[in-house]
Amino acid sequence: MKFVILFLGIVLPACLTAQINESFTDGNFMQNPKWKGSLTSWVVNNQFQLQSTDSVANSVFYLCTENAKAVNTSWTFTCQLYFNPSGLNYADVYLTSVDSNLMATGNTGYFVRLGNTNDEIALYRKDSLGPVKIIDGANASLNNSSNVVNIRVERSDVFKWSLFYTVNNSPEQFAGSHIDSTYWQSYYFGILIKQSTSSFFKKHIFDDIQVASIVRDTLPPVLDSVALVDSQHLDLFFNEMLNAQSSLDPLHYNVDNGVGFPAIAVVDTLNPRCIHLSFVRTFPIRTPLIISVNGITDMSSNIMLNQTKAFTHYMSTLYDIIIDEIMADPTPALAYPEVEWIELRNISPFEINLRNWKIGKPNSISGGLPDYVLKPDSMVVISSTSGAQEMKMHTSSLGVVAFPSLVNSGDLIFLHDAYGKTIHAVNYDDSWYQNALKQQGGWSMEMIDLNAPCSGKENWLASNSPLGATPGKINSQDAMNIDITIPKLLNAFAEDSLHIRLTFNETIDSTEATRLHNYYIDNNIGIPVNAKPIAPFFNQVQLTLSSPLLKNAFYVLTLSHIKDCIGNVIDSNEQFKVALSQNPDSLDLVINEILFNHPINGVDFIEIYNRS
Repeated sequence: MKFVILFLGIVLPACLTAQINESFTDGNFMQNPKWKGSLTSWVVNNQFQLQSTDSVANSVFYLCTENAKAVNTSWTFTCQLYFNPSGLNYADVYLTSVDSNLMATGNTGYFVRLGNTNDEIALYRKDSLGPVKIIDGANASLNNSSNVVNIRVERSDVFKWSLFYTVNNSPEQFAGSHIDSTYWQSYYFGILIKQSTSSFFKKHIFDDIQVASIVRDTLPPVLDSVALVDSQHLDLFFNEMLNAQSSLDPLHYNVDNGVGFPAIAVVDTLNPRCIHLSFVRTFPIRTPLIISVNGITDMSSNIMLNQTKAFTHYMSTLYDIIIDEIMADPTPALAYPEVEWIELRNISPFEINLRNWKIGKPNSISGGLPDYVLKPDSMVVISSTSGAQEMKMHTSSLGVVAFPSLVNSGDLIFLHDAYGKTIHAVNYDDSWYQNALKQQGGWSMEMIDLNAPCSGKENWLASNSPLGATPGKINSQDAMNIDITIPKLLNAFAEDSLHIRLTFNETIDSTEATRLHNYYIDNNIGIPVNAKPIAPFFNQVQLTLSSPLLKNAFYVLTLSHIKDCIGNVIDSNEQFKVALSQNPDSLDLVINEILFNHPINGVDFIEIYNRS
């Protein structure tokens, strides 16, 4: 007889609905599945959502449908409460219920309460004597004038309850877990509303209700991505929540190249799938690194073994990204819109995020570029926000606020990284087309040899494409353009007694230009204490001296090992005289020669002579 009673106890609930999948797309709640309860207090709205319509103050109303699932089950649903809940205004979602009347005093089961005095999301057990809270969600979770909530509740085959939720598009929160086997049968799933005044009428919406068996998770967690925060911090993102104890052990994470294990591992407070790692050693700059993750487990105790991700502590340097094509005069247009643009090309071996990079001219600079990763040997067109929309039909393009207008006859444009450092600059003019017809408009200027980004006119030509330009493609003029010209010092000028400014005939290697032993000044001055290359073209260097220059004295500056950006080295031990300038006395400078009636193709001039 005991065997028969137990058999009936198991079989009877199985005769009810085995699973619920309700999104109200049929426009009603009277079939597939059929709901019952306070039928006049509910309606399916125009968005195919279940919405309350009860307009009675201090009322309680409900709706329920058959459900037999109670163990090894997952419940998910969406709820919108267009008010800030209180002790008199809340919603109870019954995951399991023995009685179809959710208001019955003796009813038993489990429900999620959204609201109450603590504005929380919590799981309760409903006993015949009243409710008992078994998972206490965070207070003030629903302390908003409007709340869009996604709920997920799981109960395992060993009666372990787990509650998860999101509020207003926040990352999913884990409210807690609790083992409770008091009730393991169910007949109904339902929604019960308690409301007070008219301020809460018709402001409860439910949708996407699913009740289904839990599919056992047998897969280990996956490391989805790695984000570099700074030189000593990494964020790891996983595809699922991790077991807290294992994920907080620093020995489960290791970075190669001598960096080692982190000192601390912390779970993000808003996103439990994110782990923050803090290291003692700094990540080497511009060096490919690999982080290995071993031994951490997910909530189902699946173990991750030897997963790796590559990352780089990237810091931009000169010519990582170059301006390799310029459309300064798009009129008359050929195949592309009448839009001014420049093309950026990544010639580094690193993926580079252009977020907050800027395009500028001497008297103006754009707003920051959007979040966009430019891969190695890839290109993107930069234009105004409206111009970028037009160019998107032809190639990858980014719009930037206050994109500087490009002068047809010539302009100086530069590219700054997110920290304001000059990465490339071009001082073009219309002679760079080297084609009288094409410089009239409609054609772009293209860089010939990407390995010589510091070269000027000799490394640029008008596009040879029949379309007038090659945005997003290899330049039509792409070729080797070998530069064998050595750099020369044009001028050495004493700005004051402690600073000398050097001007070269071309861009020089800014790294080599900072090496102090490359400079020597005689007459007891010696090696400078600082050498600063000057942006944006780095064809000037400011030297700071250890001792001041004296008046009425000449000094000889000797240079060595200075080279241009191609690698051509300046003549060994090139020398240049420098002296501290003085205010001239009367007749120190004289007009020495005059030409006021120049010949054909000549010019008028005067010659000034320093006779001091």
